[in-house]
This record gives sequence, C-alpha cells and structure tokens, in this order.
Amino acid sequence: MLLLGEYSVLEGCPALSLAVNRRAVVSVEQTSGERHLLQSSLLPGKVLEFSVRDDELQWSEKPVAGELGLDGLLKPWLDVLGDIHAPALDIRLDSSAFYQGDGNTNQKMGLGSSAAINVACAGVFCNLRGEKPGLPTLIAAHQAIQGGLGSGIDIATSLHGGLIRFQLTGLAEDPDVQRLALPPSFHFGAVWSGESASSGSMLEQFRQWTGRHADQWQMCLLAARVISEAGCRASSNSDGPALVRAVRGYGEWMKALEKASGLRIYTPAHSFLDTIATRCNCAYKPSGAGGGDIGVVAAESIERFTEFQERVTAEGYQMLDLQAEQNGLEVSG
Repeated sequence: MLLLGEYSVLEGCPALSLAVNRRAVVSVEQTSGERHLLQSSLLPGKVLEFSVRDDELQWSEKPVAGELGLDGLLKPWLDVLGDIHAPALDIRLDSSAFYQGDGNTNQKMGLGSSAAINVACAGVFCNLRGEKPGLPTLIAAHQAIQGGLGSGIDIATSLHGGLIRFQLTGLAEDPDVQRLALPPSFHFGAVWSGESASSGSMLEQFRQWTGRHADQWQMCLLAARVISEAGCRASSNSDGPALVRAVRGYGEWMKALEKASGLRIYTPAHSFLDTIATRCNCAYKPSGAGGGDIGVVAAESIERFTEFQERVTAEGYQMLDLQAEQNGLEVSG
C-alpha cells in the first residue's frame, strides 16, 4: 500500500510503501502426467494444461492464459518448466485475498496483487533452482510483463515486507530500499472506493502527458520531492503527526497533478472520502495511480480515525481490515 510517492517515484523521488496482511500463495507439486497443470483462484474450477516447446509455453487454452498474463509470469522459469528430465508440475496460484467478489465477479482492489503473485512465484521456482530471488531480477521480469511501466516499488514491498523507503537510482532495476517503522501515533486504514482501476492505463496516460509537458512536470517534481522526503524523515524520527501531514500534503499534490495533466486520479468516490476525512481532521489520498481502487486514511489519534471509519461506513463504503505485515516473501518446502 503506497503511502507517499505516486508518479514521482518514477523520476527518482523517494517513496513510502507498506506491506499489509494480504498474501498471494503459490504452491507446486509433482504430477504423474506428461504436461504441466495450472490452477488459479481467478479461474475457479478450471485447470489449464501447458508444456514448453522451443522456449515457448504451449497452452491448452491460450486466450485464457493470455488474459491472465501467464506467459509473462512463467517465462522467467522456462529452465525449470522445460527440463525434460524433471517431472511435470501442478502449479496453484492463489491471489484471492487481493480481490473483492465471489470468484465469478472478481474486482481488483489495488493492493499489488500482480507484484505479490510474481514474487511468490519467484520464491517457489528459485527454491527449485536452489537460489534466493533477488530484487533486480524480479523488477526486470515484472517490468517486462508491464511493458516497462512502473517503478518496481510494489515488487520491493512484497519481497521485503514492512514499511520501506524506496528510491530509484541510476539503475532502474537496482533501487535503494530501506526498512523503516511506522510511528506509534500514526493511525491508518484503507477504504475501498467501489471500483477497480487500470494502473497500466493511468501510467501510460501519465507518460504521454510528461512527454508533452516536460518543464511543467519538472516543477511538479520539486514539490513532490519535498513532501516525500518530509514523510520519510517523519518515519525515521517516529513522528506520527508529521507523517500524517505528509500524507495530507501528498494528497493535495495529487490533486494539483490531476488538474495539470487531466488524469482522472480523484474519482467522485475519492473526492467524497477526502471531504469526510477533512471534516474528521484526518488525511486522505488515493493509494496508487488513482482512478479507483483504494484510498488510504491517516490520523494522529485513534479517536479521529474511528470517527472517519464510522462516517464512511454509514455512507456505505467498506473499510478494509488491513494491518502492517512485517514479513515479506516466505518460502517453505
């Protein structure tokens, strides 16, 4: 869950991201069949079969596999999957904790499901290789899937767990990552806006805008850097009120970016939730690219946070039961 750094993280500004208690689970077992099997929580009751031929994945239902992005997910592990001397594998992907719905009407909430399933998959296949997954390799593979879009902060958050300060360096695949801690007086939560967003589409629109308005974007970056650095310092100094102010300030920055670029960052739901937060003396902003998904609320006191929670619940919005998750990737077996 991104607390600070949307969009500006792509240009080397620091960002704060928090792992929360939603996990993707990937399991692999040997099977006696001739072809690999794959089951996904996004395809309840369906089993896909596939094999590897000439370094390509051959699917029993190629359109379905393409819709789920399974080629991109599994291609980094062709050496394992294409080993003719190894038994076929039964692969199970479970990212249900990141979605709203009953399995037939899944809605992505914007909690980093794609990154989480990629990191979990890397953990399993690196374990089969006798290796540990490294962040540069994971980011490079994930960006290949996303067409070069994204900073990799969601990958780093899934891998490391906890609260991290993330900043791109000269090498995009090798960022600076530092573990921090949330101040005890920083009370946070997440609200489901009621609609899913396409982060890839938002980032592509953003890239087009920055290409046409480079000077304006550079001015925006100056303000974003100041806010993000203040938030990172607040975390390092365990200053909850200062971190809340940074979240509030970054939300205002995102509104200014929306006005300048024409991006639809604040949907009517986000704007309404922001108004309630202001009345409760809380900070609110979309978490991620915006345009839907979740928003993060932050407060200096539990009383203010509880007031916000009660008000949005009364308005029909869902507060998500999220807590900080200190552990990142876990591999067993």
